Amino acid sequence: MTGARMASGSVVAYQGKRGTVFRIVYREHPGAIQRKETIGPDRREAERVLRARLAACEDGSYVAPTRQTLRDFSERFRTDYAEPRLRRKTRIDYEAMLRNHILPELGDLRLEEITPS
Repeated sequence: MTGARMASGSVVAYQGKRGTVFRIVYREHPGAIQRKETIGPDRREAERVLRARLAACEDGSYVAPTRQTLRDFSERFRTDYAEPRLRRKTRIDYEAMLRNHILPELGDLRLEEITPS
């Protein structure tokens, strides 16, 4: 494939405080920032996680790690999207669903921790 933007990565051994651990180092596509994740003491597990990350980058399901929680994101959604674009009644319904059902269960989770299942 010419011109394809393929993700790339590697597994790197790192001498940590408690012995050797393995990190994965990857880029979502050429030119993207380099990401590093410490996986643990098992090289095979690190290789498995790297393959999963690269596959997610290729199929478009990869979500870059962030410290933003669902609670923070929902507030930004409300101010940046809902208020200027949605009818008052729709906003009231959305806010009630978030306040009563979604945020009590999922509000403190980081966005990349939330999956459809």
